[in-house]
Amino acid sequence: MKIAIYYFSGTGNTELTVKKWASEASKHNIECDLFKFEEVTDKTIDVNNYDKVGIAYPIHAFNAPRIVLKSAKKFIKCDSQKPFFVVMVSGEYMNLNHSSHLKLKSILKKRNMTL
Repeated sequence: MKIAIYYFSGTGNTELTVKKWASEASKHNIECDLFKFEEVTDKTIDVNNYDKVGIAYPIHAFNAPRIVLKSAKKFIKCDSQKPFFVVMVSGEYMNLNHSSHLKLKSILKKRNMTL
């Protein structure tokens, strides 16, 4: 299995989380490619060569950071339905944080991606 994980990390906690996640996945023969949203300069992002896509971010005011939502619009429509997962990093546990992915989910649904 091959997974692409796109992430934004303001303080480094999210980056630490995805690197640990990728390290653990590799123990199960899962290949993970990590991409920082701020380093993705392509006008479009094609994830058709991956089995799954992960998106990770710190929660900003109960939402995904602006760079994540803006970058999500760069994903091209997938050839077939593509599963994706979200890793939300937060300093506190609040139920409001659970809805931080809703705008992101709406954007990616239009690109044939399913949570």
